[in-house]
Amino acid sequence: MQLGGKIVLQVAGLFVLYYIGSKLQEWSGLPVPGSIIGLLLLLTLLLTGVLPAGWVDHGAGFMLAYLPLFFVPVTVGIIEYPVLLSGTGIVMIIMTITGTWLTMFIAGFTSEKLSKKGGA
Repeated sequence: MQLGGKIVLQVAGLFVLYYIGSKLQEWSGLPVPGSIIGLLLLLTLLLTGVLPAGWVDHGAGFMLAYLPLFFVPVTVGIIEYPVLLSGTGIVMIIMTITGTWLTMFIAGFTSEKLSKKGGA
């Protein structure tokens, strides 16, 4: 199968997991976004071997390649309207930095554990 076709099918598969996660959240009323539930479903399928990583790698890579484009409008908005951050700006900056560090630590820790286990 051509690479373009693989990417389309893999992105569609990832979307299906997102959709299932959203419906599970809607049905159960959990205070967790459906997208997170979908990611947990994906993680479970990958860790159990039900879904080999090769079945989603090109689609995930494609979406990650364009992820920075989603941050451009937010950045431009902050630059154009700094008054919006005047009251709570420092708190938001601290929260953003802390969240980024925490995310990087957890991602690195998880990657290390999976690579030692032979899963990544």
